[in-house]
Amino acid sequence: MRRFVPPRSVVVGTVGLLLLLAPISSATAATDLMPDLGMGQLRDFSVETSAAGRRQLRFTAQIVNVGYGPFEVVATRTTTAAFNPAREECGRPYYSAPYRIQQRIYSTGGGFRTQYTPFTLCWGGDGHGHWHMRYLQRYELLRADGKWMQPARSVKSGFCFFDNARYQTGLPEAPQQETYVQEPPTSACRAGEPGAREVKMGLSVGWGDDYHASLPDQYIDVTGLQPGRYRLKATADPSNWLREAREDNNVTYAEFDLTAAGIQNLVVGDGAWRQQP
Repeated sequence: MRRFVPPRSVVVGTVGLLLLLAPISSATAATDLMPDLGMGQLRDFSVETSAAGRRQLRFTAQIVNVGYGPFEVVATRTTTAAFNPAREECGRPYYSAPYRIQQRIYSTGGGFRTQYTPFTLCWGGDGHGHWHMRYLQRYELLRADGKWMQPARSVKSGFCFFDNARYQTGLPEAPQQETYVQEPPTSACRAGEPGAREVKMGLSVGWGDDYHASLPDQYIDVTGLQPGRYRLKATADPSNWLREAREDNNVTYAEFDLTAAGIQNLVVGDGAWRQQP
């Protein structure tokens, strides 16, 4: 049996039709605008004695976004149960509010995709009165000479983040006005709404969120530490649970001599900056 061979004109026409129906080149496809978290320079250092007689190393920290797109998370409740302060407040370290948190990653095409994260929310009932994301930042104090010590860590575990400090608003993608704010009705952390069904937080490109030294829990307890040289390390997303442009620039530090009178010979490390991919 002879195999049928179509005329050349038919073959050429078919190939042309297939080329017409082929997908657009990947060079024009939408790409992710990844955020890039880091820490601004640590500042406003002091050592204070609390009413209970504890020595507290206080400082201001700032988490920033130096990436190519916004850092945004949206949390939605997975239960209709009423707010339970005994389980959901940030002072209860072993409990969390029943939210599912997803990171939104925007693209050059104008849309976004979502990425699940293991983070949880807790209610800042210590005077903040809004929702916090647990463990977004970590502060820890170690001996600068490398001698062993159990890291001294801040008791602060929850963070509400929104655009409240200009950082590098000269970046091409940086808006000149805040996108994420903490003012009703567009509150970034749903202030005054412990029963909120959805919570959205974010940081625009070039913006940062300050946690001032005067805020509750913004300290490390240094009671009983021996005088000497110490290094304070501040890390954004210490568990690497978020999708970012880079993961190797999330840390900043400060070194100082801890004395009976306070701190001396302070050296502050650089803040985050945009690194080329």
